[in-house]
Amino acid sequence: MVDYFNHSLLKKNRIERRLYQETLLAKCVTQNSLIILPTGLGKTIIAILMAVMRLNKFPNSQVIFLAPTKPLVEQHKKTFEEVINIDPSKLVVLTGSISPENREEFYQNASIIFITPQTLQNDLLRGKSLINVSLMVFDEAHRAIGDYAYPFIAKQYISTAERPLILGITASPGSEEEKIREIIQNLFIEHIEIRTDTSADVKEYIQETKFEKYYIDLPEKFEKLRNLIKDELKNALKLLKENKLINSIVLENVNQKDLLQVQSILRNKIKSDYVEPIIWELIKVTSISIKLSHMLNLIETQGLSSFKDYLKKIEMGKTKSDLMIINSPFFEEIKALANSLLEEEIEHPKLKLLKNIIDKQFQEHKDSRIMVFVHYRNSAKKVTEILESSKLIRPIRFVGQASRRNDKGLKQKEQIEIIQQFKDGLYNVLIATSVAEEGLDISEVDLVIFYDTVPSSIRSIQRRGRTGRKRAGRVVILMAKGTKDEGYFWVSKRKETRMKKNLENIQKITQSINKEKAKSKIKSLDSFITDKKTELLKVKDGNEITIIIDSRETASSVARELKNLNCMLEIQQLTVGDYIVSDRVAIERKSNDDFVQSIIDGRIWEELMNLSSNYTTPILILEGDPPQTNKRLHINAILGALSTILIKFKLPTIYSRNEADTAAIILALAKKEQLEQKRSIRIRYEKAATEKSQILERVIAGIPGIDLKRSRSILTHFGTLNNIFKQKKVDEFIKIEGIGKKIAEEIIDISQHEYEPNEDVDNG
Repeated sequence: MVDYFNHSLLKKNRIERRLYQETLLAKCVTQNSLIILPTGLGKTIIAILMAVMRLNKFPNSQVIFLAPTKPLVEQHKKTFEEVINIDPSKLVVLTGSISPENREEFYQNASIIFITPQTLQNDLLRGKSLINVSLMVFDEAHRAIGDYAYPFIAKQYISTAERPLILGITASPGSEEEKIREIIQNLFIEHIEIRTDTSADVKEYIQETKFEKYYIDLPEKFEKLRNLIKDELKNALKLLKENKLINSIVLENVNQKDLLQVQSILRNKIKSDYVEPIIWELIKVTSISIKLSHMLNLIETQGLSSFKDYLKKIEMGKTKSDLMIINSPFFEEIKALANSLLEEEIEHPKLKLLKNIIDKQFQEHKDSRIMVFVHYRNSAKKVTEILESSKLIRPIRFVGQASRRNDKGLKQKEQIEIIQQFKDGLYNVLIATSVAEEGLDISEVDLVIFYDTVPSSIRSIQRRGRTGRKRAGRVVILMAKGTKDEGYFWVSKRKETRMKKNLENIQKITQSINKEKAKSKIKSLDSFITDKKTELLKVKDGNEITIIIDSRETASSVARELKNLNCMLEIQQLTVGDYIVSDRVAIERKSNDDFVQSIIDGRIWEELMNLSSNYTTPILILEGDPPQTNKRLHINAILGALSTILIKFKLPTIYSRNEADTAAIILALAKKEQLEQKRSIRIRYEKAATEKSQILERVIAGIPGIDLKRSRSILTHFGTLNNIFKQKKVDEFIKIEGIGKKIAEEIIDISQHEYEPNEDVDNG
């Protein structure tokens, strides 16, 4: 007889009691915890039970459930609604599609909030308080590393909530111990619970999953094309080996990751004062090698259609490496050979086998649901086309929201519709890219097929986790023999083995971390210095610093750093500048890439002109070292632009190493202006009624001592430039608020001053 959880906040007979879930709940309800549990064993159910316990203990509090994507957020809300005995209007989904003002109303009335991390981060930057949140759930907690929003949110939550409790849930935290430690640190984890397929208390709930591997021989005609690319790649790699950037030209020993690391090393070398000529050649050859390696991967593991699409992309490219490939006899040869193979309707042997496997599954089990995982979108498109030719197969492609060249992404609504149609049987095969690997409840799948392999333990586990949840499942892996398919398969297997070993050590890691906390709170010197520096920078209680930030800047970590330093942030869509710290100081922030791109497209000059016209103390902050680190623009062009900024615009330019430095600089400027100088903070730019009126304002604002406000007052008083410059009486000017005798005399002097051309200026 089935036993169910009974609670006033749960609908009757909805959640089956499972001993392992009760055990996990008992251990995690009093401390920040990370639960690592195989897909299909009810991570969301544990989160529901935790939410019920916290809301029961703190009736007027709120629970926030974070998930990486909008469809996932919607899915979790639906799961909660099915089992929880709370007014449905108290369960709300908040995403960026709802305005911040409307979101605030939902925040006020909700008991459980389902939200994407980016949306919550933006609301926190706008001043949203988490003081009343008694539980925060981080779904797909393995994402809590690097620059992702999870670490910032967790830090804000722990530092502001009255009764904080964190629950992180994931099927796999990854294979690297360093990243696991980072997750633990970023989410303030105090306790970890791990279950695997072999854990005694979950074994009875694990369905049998049958694994099959198919090794596929590439046709002889493929081999000719493959060998041409291999030979070209080996020739390129020779130069890298001669310069000791790689250890071997054996292709099995050199992967894409290695080449990207070489590229990074070479880019660092061009930061020095003197760059050897060979470095530029090596950069070019490395870029060519990366593209050839990708070509090889496509022909081996995907098929001719994907390969041909990539050749077209290179033909449309404008980089030196693209041009070198296009202009080589090799390119014409592989292009002709690929066309010849396509004319013979030779695509990839995987496709025929894939169709046969799926046809057979439907012949034996006509109501089956099948998922095919494909790494590349264009391959997913080809797979869908091939499967559509079968009477038994009703395929649909499932991709992400981002649009690519000639490939429109799916809107969130379309994704949800496709998932429902797959559940209902309108489609019986889902051909999916990585977007379907993570978390989505895509019903019970009878067969999962890896069209290609991935060198990631997390992704492999997530793919397999789509089947064998409520009934026995089957996983089929297709691998082209002697190719990267095989290599990636064994890489992911090794990573899984390493991950399992690391998981065995994780609890020891947390125990040691907790012991360190319990002992006299000993910290490393670096940690002590970092904490001390942050503490010194922070805005002290009683000193309120407000910074106006352009809404587009919230994607950078500068805004998060400022928030962590106790700044009050006001998010607006600014017409001029990125950060405003007073009525006279506005800051334009440029990262390395953005600075160079703005020089190329000319945007920088209009931005700086607007900045200078509207603020008496405009400032440019450059992150990184633009004069030395960018390959898209010659160093002379960058230095020339910097000279123009300093000489023509007279714009103070500050360099920062990174986003944390930028935040510290902005805060220092804000403190100086608001605390020491007692300056107010406001936006000084408004859209003029017409373009000509804006020009008039700038003309008058160009006179020393006149800012935009005074310029408008003068123009309002006199009406036209003609009236202003005809006026010779000081008394008439000083009638205007903010205009004294000195400024009045300056205007009259300027109006009568004879132009003297500067012979040093280049008019060419």
